[in-house]
Amino acid sequence: SIHSIENGVASIGYWVAPWGRGRGAASAAVRLVIEMARAMGARAVTADVAEANVASRRTVESCGFTVASVEPLVCRDNGVAVDSLRYRLDL
Repeated sequence: SIHSIENGVASIGYWVAPWGRGRGAASAAVRLVIEMARAMGARAVTADVAEANVASRRTVESCGFTVASVEPLVCRDNGVAVDSLRYRLDL
């Protein structure tokens, strides 16, 4: 989903149920959301991913995102705030 679009930058997020993981659903959804953001006038898309979430990192990287910054205590992992990597894709 698109969380917000501010100053031409869309912030997105995604989650896949455990039974649906590993089937390409997340990357397909991210690609659709990128196109939605573009259609809404966004010039870039960002996604915050917990550093330890290797699968999610691979998902955004497979969609062309690169790490733009490290954001302290932005993501939640089992209810605990953890550092995240802010990924960015310029459109």
